[in-house]
Amino acid sequence: MPPSSLLVFDIDGTLVTMDEERAFAEAFEETTGERPHMDWKRYRSCTDWGVAVELLENHLGRNPTEAEVRAALDLFVSHLRRRIADGSTPITPVPGVVDFVRGALRDGCAVSLATGCVEISARTKIEAIGLGDVLSDGGFGDLRFDRESLLRDGIAAAERQHGAVFPPERICYFGDRTWDAEGARALGIHFIGVGFRPGAREELEGVGVTRIIDGYGEIASPRECFAP
Repeated sequence: MPPSSLLVFDIDGTLVTMDEERAFAEAFEETTGERPHMDWKRYRSCTDWGVAVELLENHLGRNPTEAEVRAALDLFVSHLRRRIADGSTPITPVPGVVDFVRGALRDGCAVSLATGCVEISARTKIEAIGLGDVLSDGGFGDLRFDRESLLRDGIAAAERQHGAVFPPERICYFGDRTWDAEGARALGIHFIGVGFRPGAREELEGVGVTRIIDGYGEIASPRECFAP
């Protein structure tokens, strides 16, 4: 019998914490000759792809090609992998997340991703915390600019995988940013905020999020995710 419930996860600040901004800034300084600011809220888009497009537009004075965007983001991921490997950018799972995800699968839930990370960055991070075997599909930031599209992609990926249709009341999204909460609200699905990142709780409370956890050990059972 296919699962009847779906848990969808953002990555940065939700599953892992890390200072990826240094790798991103290095890659785009090499690409454009200028070091970009890393205040994600000041960019037009909340995805790796969207930020890369904006930076390259400003540098080139025109719309970048898909190949140009991909090359810059590949360089970013190469820096990211190097930094993870040499320890200069440690990657840490949010407390309790590995046990929670594996426990949800044992309890019969489906799991998926909906992240602004491009796929090669997402897979690098998920594999680094030991969940690459179970969080292998979802909605990624490649060619995407908004959170709602990523969520739709993540839900569709899980439905293809399991041959099931998940109604909104049986879907819960975990995220740490305002755009995560707004995307979930637009689709009418449950949302649980992750407040582990410094400032995340205040940011989420500012857009009316009331269900916020600091670690996944606070959720006794996946059934709690679908409470009214």
